Amino acid sequence: MNRMARMLLACALSLPAPALAQQTTDPIAGRVVDELGGGIVDATVTVTNTDTGLFREFTSGGNGIRR
Repeated sequence: MNRMARMLLACALSLPAPALAQQTTDPIAGRVVDELGGGIVDATVTVTNTDTGLFREFTSGGNGIRR
């Protein structure tokens, strides 16, 4: 292997590899409110990905914001 090929190989090997285990979820934020805008305590919220069927379930706190 010539010197230029070795240098190119060394540069390629020193580059960061793409992450194999990347985060697949985004934080979910929101507030559960009634018709007057008041927070609903202990409301259960289920968020479902219709493509995969995976879901996450949350319960709202005292001001209607996710716990």
